[in-house]
This record gives sequence, structure tokens and C-alpha cells, in this order.
Amino acid sequence: MIRIRRVLALPVFFIFLLFAFTGLSEGSVVVIDGLHLLSIVDPFLSPDYTAYLKEAIPADQAALIEQKIGPITAFKWSRNIYDTDDNLINKLSQVLADASQSSLAQKQPFVILTHSWGTVLAYLALSKNPDIKVDKFISLGSPLDSMTGFIKSFTEIYVSDVNVLPNARVWNNYWIECDPISGVIPAATHNIELQANDKLTRSQHKAELTRSQYRDEFITCHEKYYSDSTVWNQILADVLDSFDPTRGVLIGANGKKIYFQTYADGGAICIISANAKTIISCAGNIKNGVFDGGDIPTGGKTQGLKITFSSSTQAGYVLTDIASNTTESSKLTVDSPAEINLTTDGIWQATPDTLQMFYFQRYTGGGAILLLSRDAVNCEVYYDPAATANLFSGLDVYNLGTHVSFVFATASGGQVSRTTSAGIKTAWNVNLVNSAK
Repeated sequence: MIRIRRVLALPVFFIFLLFAFTGLSEGSVVVIDGLHLLSIVDPFLSPDYTAYLKEAIPADQAALIEQKIGPITAFKWSRNIYDTDDNLINKLSQVLADASQSSLAQKQPFVILTHSWGTVLAYLALSKNPDIKVDKFISLGSPLDSMTGFIKSFTEIYVSDVNVLPNARVWNNYWIECDPISGVIPAATHNIELQANDKLTRSQHKAELTRSQYRDEFITCHEKYYSDSTVWNQILADVLDSFDPTRGVLIGANGKKIYFQTYADGGAICIISANAKTIISCAGNIKNGVFDGGDIPTGGKTQGLKITFSSSTQAGYVLTDIASNTTESSKLTVDSPAEINLTTDGIWQATPDTLQMFYFQRYTGGGAILLLSRDAVNCEVYYDPAATANLFSGLDVYNLGTHVSFVFATASGGQVSRTTSAGIKTAWNVNLVNSAK
């Protein structure tokens, strides 16, 4: 992780096109049910427009999710597998696009929760529409990469290859060994194996079961994700964790500005700027919406910073000086969220000069920032108000005439060149070593 000691000048923050916080903020949770099993053998099965996944959420937990994130919407479809066509995917895509745009505009998270064939529908919509931005995609008992050959081969008729979804910050896939429809999806961010009861372990006594008993056991296990309260509570807690802090620029009631960013490896970095000459940079971890970190140069032994996010737009921080045991605190509001781009945003490392690191981040309000650091003590700050998908071309914020060009050649590799006002040019090949989350 980059370590920054020198100033992140205050003008950097003013040159971003900031979003104003207006009114009540709402994100969105879209849930998608699986198919009706009888439709596999009966293409003409009557439509079953249920919402079993949404209805399984207890009232108190549904109220908490709506309070923390936003409304829960069930995408209702016929649940007939043979209705999986372009028309259905286009309808779902429109629902997801509307939810994504609204959540981005309101600076709140967007979560998709699917069960069984609902994961296939969501995957098709997301893979065909990269502009749909999802904070967390949670799949339950998905057949996308089923452990059962027949089911996998049937799914491949609709999805031949399952690839990473760059428009989803996190994809958590839940599966159970006794559920033959489920399985590990390599393209997912995390695969979480749920524990089944002993009586539901297929491998131990499958041969002892009659066909009807095995069918009943399979159905029970495939529904376990939302029918077993212990398992379901774990999954709903994952939904609630989706309100992780908005990455980007936050402004305090005391006038200070904070840059906050989380990373794929679980770490986070925070830079708090009081003026154009001094900053405090802190690194640490975030859990359940709370960042707890210490200042970088001394490993957190002189100053500690805690940021508690009450929502994805509101937070508060407490900065403690360990030696004097004095604190300062202030409320925070998000000004400009970080953009979702897992293939460009994050920490890049030069090769073969591995001490040279580059932090890169785009913002939804426009513009991009690049921090260049070599010795974990000093850094250089560059800004480009018109960065494109493949090119960053910025000047140092101190107006000293130094220019940096960053060309993104591939999803994980690029070239950076730095030219000083005296015409001295340095170039590096770089690789993405830690994606922004």
C-alpha cells in the first residue's frame, strides 16, 4: 500500500466537480428468484410470478436493510426456464440499470441478491450491460458453475463461459456440498461454502435413499439458503455489509477534507488534509462500516483515526493523539465518490523498479488523481480533469510544470512517463497489484 507523507494539496479537492448532497439518500436491493423446477420438463407450465426470496426476509431485517441501504425490489418473472431469452434479459437489464443509476446519483450502494437460476439471469444482464454498476452481487445455489455435470452442461446452453464481472465491486457466491445445483464459481470474488446438516450430506448415504427421498433432500438443501434461519441470517448480514463506505472525497463540518479508499485485499487508506501544506495519512482495515487505522510513518503509535460510517453518505471521524490523549472530531459528508473501475483504479507497481508505486483513482464527479510515491515518505500529486478510459495526462497540483502520462495498455499493465519542467523524462512499465474496491 502506498505510504504518503508529503502534502496532498487542498487545491486537489477543489478542482473536482463535486456532487451536492440533497434530500434523503436511497440505494437499492434487487432480488431475483430461481426457476420453477417443473418448468424443466413442462415448457408450457403456467407462469408463477412469486417473490419467495424477498418474502423470506424477516420484517425486522427487511426494515434494517431498507434503512441502511434502500428499498428491496423483487424482479418477478414467469420462473419458466424456457422464457430465458433476450426479451426477459432486456427487461431485467432495464430494472438493474434504473437501480444502478439511482444508487449512483444518490451515492448509495446497489446490491443484487439471486437464488438458483436467478443468478443466470443477473449474470447475463450484467455481462451484456457494463454500464450497470453493482456494489455487491450475492448469488445463492447458482448453477453457473454447478458441481453436477448435467446441470452445468444445461446451463452452458445459456452461458458458455463465466467470466469476471468488472462492473461488480464484489461477487459473493454461496454454495452447499449437498446442493447439486450449486458449486464454486472461479470468476466470483469470494466463494463461501455453507455447512449442511449431517443428514444432508450427499456423499455419505446417497445410495441408501430412495429416489423420492433423494428428491426431497435435494429440494430441502437447495432451499436451505433462505429456509435455514442461521444460514439466511449470515447471508442477510452480507447484504447489510454492502453499505461499506463510499470511496472518494469526504468533507468535514470543520472544513477538513478526507480522501478515503478501500482495496481488494481488505485494507484501506485515508488521507486527511487540514490545509495545503500538511496532511495526515492513515492505513488500516474496515469492518462493519468502521475504519480503524493509525498514521503510516509510525505504524499508528502517535495518532489513531477512526471513521464510523452511518450510511454511504454520512460518517464521523475521531482523530486521537496518542501521546497527549487529545482528540478532534467532526461529522463527514461525501462530496465526490470514487468511480468503479477494477481494471484501472488501485495501486500500480513499477517493474523492475518495484519501489516506485502509483495510486490511481477516478471520480464519478469527473477527473482523476494520481499519487506517485517511491520512498514511503514523499509523494507527488497529479490531477487530470479530462482523464479517459485509457489515458491519464495530468500536471502536478503545485503548478511546478511536471507532467505525468499514464497509458493503460491492458487490464493489468500499463506505462507511466514523467517529464519535469526541465525536460527530464522518466518512464516505467507498471502492473496493477491491488485493485480499488
